[in-house]
Amino acid sequence: MSTNSTPLWLHEEGRIACAKHGGNYLACAIEAEPQAVEHQTPLGFWALATQSDIDYLAENNLTASCETCGAC
Repeated sequence: MSTNSTPLWLHEEGRIACAKHGGNYLACAIEAEPQAVEHQTPLGFWALATQSDIDYLAENNLTASCETCGAC
């Protein structure tokens, strides 16, 4: 899980989003299984960002934050 104040989700196609901006499918999946760290939705696979993911992004000069609202 992300050490940030807002958990971030990584989509299989590279999108980074908070639960609010990951779309309704992701929001419903999280609500149904709040402890899960992975969710398969009709629009693709989402995984909860780990510290390793965040470190990888930082090493590649990318910011680990929601692409819609900037939450991190």
